[in-house]
Amino acid sequence: MSEREPDDPSLQSIIEGEGLPPEMVDQAVDELFKMFKSGYGTICIRLAEKLLDEAVRIARERTQPSE
Repeated sequence: MSEREPDDPSLQSIIEGEGLPPEMVDQAVDELFKMFKSGYGTICIRLAEKLLDEAVRIARERTQPSE
């Protein structure tokens, strides 16, 4: 894993207790993290687009006030 928290002993005991190979757990965590980053990026882009639209709307109202 490229971005990784320090090993948590309680997580290690869960992994060992389940008899899971640590490499498989790491791979699954990596895949979930990539999905999260992808979804988070999409949310940020959509939010930025909405903020830009709102800023343009406000600027138009200020430059062309309704009469």
